[in-house]
Amino acid sequence: MVLLGLERITGGTESVVADIFRAVPRTEVIVLGWGVGADQLGPLMAQGVRAYLPKDVPHRYLLSTIYMSTFEDSRMVFSWPRSAAGKRGELAALSSREREVVELVGRALTNAQIGRQLRISEGTVKRHLHNIFVKLQAVSRLDAVNKAVELSLIMLE
Repeated sequence: MVLLGLERITGGTESVVADIFRAVPRTEVIVLGWGVGADQLGPLMAQGVRAYLPKDVPHRYLLSTIYMSTFEDSRMVFSWPRSAAGKRGELAALSSREREVVELVGRALTNAQIGRQLRISEGTVKRHLHNIFVKLQAVSRLDAVNKAVELSLIMLE
């Protein structure tokens, strides 16, 4: 298993992945990075990379992706849906605080309850929600939670 951390995907990324597969042909490669475009994922998928995840992915999701990648019939995991793409095709990332807020929204907490739990003002919760709505192109609290789950930005229990 190789976890390959990148600041961004460049032309050299493909050769690094190729070198890994040449050195250890049956290894599983998971790439962690930022702001990936659609044109950059195709070559990685073609090479056999099992997953591409944002660097700030929740630990439990990273661990489950590592576990699932060990199965022969496992799917490839790319946390890069079109709904989160910006004008230039880059992944819209939520900050760790925004992920905390949307996760608590998913647990049906009110803004006041979220503020108390996170020790922030209700106004700050509203600002975070506004940013989440913009980044995820969400139209409601439920839509934001559903998109965050779909993007594997949060996991609800």
